[in-house]
Amino acid sequence: MPQQGSNPTLNFMRVLIFALALALHSVYGVTATPKYPKDFTVAKQLARQIYRDHKITFYCGCTYNEKNRVDWESCGFQPKTKTRRSHYVEWEHIVPASRFGHLEICWFTKTCLNASGTTLRGRDCCRDRSLKFNRMEADLHNLVPAIGEVNKARSNFDFIENVDALAQFGQCRVFLDKKHRKFGVSGHRLGMIARTYLYMTKTYKIPLTSIEIKTFNNWHKRYPPSNWEKERNRRIYQIQGTFNPYVETLRPQ
Repeated sequence: MPQQGSNPTLNFMRVLIFALALALHSVYGVTATPKYPKDFTVAKQLARQIYRDHKITFYCGCTYNEKNRVDWESCGFQPKTKTRRSHYVEWEHIVPASRFGHLEICWFTKTCLNASGTTLRGRDCCRDRSLKFNRMEADLHNLVPAIGEVNKARSNFDFIENVDALAQFGQCRVFLDKKHRKFGVSGHRLGMIARTYLYMTKTYKIPLTSIEIKTFNNWHKRYPPSNWEKERNRRIYQIQGTFNPYVETLRPQ
């Protein structure tokens, strides 16, 4: 006989839920332990592995070689100033470091000294003091290859949709609005930008305005993930152990 107060139906449901949880863990790795890169330097090395057979810059669609040198002719890119940053790829944070750095006290600390007594400020202080900041800065979901000059031009400006497909770097369809601190992007890149912001917000509690939430959800729906974005998500999961659910609902095996 069942013990007093027991409920056979409830017990059966508990067993069923437990079995389902085990199955999900086995098939999809739902509870995989994250293995974040130690810091941004390590993350850049890992990002190169992720893009090993997809050497295409994010904003301009230029190809680049093993030495990170950009082929301007592949995308019609025209630099404004021919410096080293015009020729080489850098790893760009879609959600800028200043956006999540401002969540940490170390970003504002004026008396931040490293082991050798050197005064550090902002990003450098947080790299020295904050494990969380290093994790956010090194999150592979937030890193994309960009021409150094374009990375510099974007700075930490907010994204807007480049409706008229204006171009300020030859045929590279981006434009810079310095007055309003906006960076215009067009096409499918908006979808990946949106899903990155939504992921970073979900993972690190980075606050978004109501307008940003509406805009990103709109871009997310209008520009669904490409096959490459899905493959990138799987590769990051294999390395970092975290998965962007806005790209795909289920984790890979």
